[in-house]
Amino acid sequence: VTGWSQGIRVLCYSDLGSCAALGGCGLGEGVAQSLGWRMDVGLLGHRSFCYKIWKMIEEYVGFNCTEVSHAVVWEHLKAVVRGEVISFKARLDTEKRQKLVAELLEVDRRYAGDV
Repeated sequence: VTGWSQGIRVLCYSDLGSCAALGGCGLGEGVAQSLGWRMDVGLLGHRSFCYKIWKMIEEYVGFNCTEVSHAVVWEHLKAVVRGEVISFKARLDTEKRQKLVAELLEVDRRYAGDV
């Protein structure tokens, strides 16, 4: 795992189907790219998100880059990362929505007496 994890470079564009993983495992070589799902590239601005995904990829590849076909590992890795991305985005959206509701309630409370 150590040798591979030091050499891993993940280049993400707007979806994980366009990701190219370069390293000792050869993931992504000869795999048809999926165009159905698009990642919110704004998430790449969140340091905690990038770190979480980076560590998850390292762990996943460390456990699964053995006798299994690289194409299978790549396809499954994309599915796992999609799940993590969707979960992270849902949590951010929920937090944002809760903050907006709290702000609206505060404004409503402030101006309720002015009527």
